[in-house]
Amino acid sequence: MGLDYSIEIFVKEAKLIDALHWLSEKLYDYDEPKFLQWENENVKIGGHDFKNDKNIFKDSYIHLDNGISFTASLIFDIDPVIINSLSRHYPYCFDAETFKDDFENYYLGNGKIRIGGFDTKIVKYKEDEVYHINFTAVTTAMSSMLVESLFVKNWIEELSEASEAIVSYIDMESCGHKLLFYKGKKIDMIISDPYDIPQDETAVFFNEYFKLIKNH
Repeated sequence: MGLDYSIEIFVKEAKLIDALHWLSEKLYDYDEPKFLQWENENVKIGGHDFKNDKNIFKDSYIHLDNGISFTASLIFDIDPVIINSLSRHYPYCFDAETFKDDFENYYLGNGKIRIGGFDTKIVKYKEDEVYHINFTAVTTAMSSMLVESLFVKNWIEELSEASEAIVSYIDMESCGHKLLFYKGKKIDMIISDPYDIPQDETAVFFNEYFKLIKNH
């Protein structure tokens, strides 16, 4: 089985609108744009196959309510790691003869590239006034890209700052969590076993993080 790493971001409900506005410019529009209805606003969002537990949404306007899931391509600044992930994700493309045409399917100009699709969820976190934003890679190549690309890291940090995220990290499955943002600050550390809470000052400082993942 391949790797299914994911970007995990927890934001306060009051700041979700800021996260949605930021994502409206960072998710690729496959076709006719969709609009998420939240706090009397209609926020454009890129993606397809929007649904929740009860409905598959075919209209352009989608009520967010307690949560939705969809498929999304994320827009990153381009770097060699991201290009390499494309060639690994599509091994029969990106050869010497077809590279230009294949690359232009993903390159958006101005140094931007789309990568996907990510299995995406925006859901209310249990009873707390917190929303959980999740982007799960669907291949090993995409998973490796999440932890190796500097511009993916920048993408996560920028979204975290825009939404004043409680915590943001990359879930690396059995390899633990790579924390990138916590309580308003950028960090870069790996917690190898996030479910084994240390009995020291680490547990005190990261108490909100441990609380969120414990009930996740």
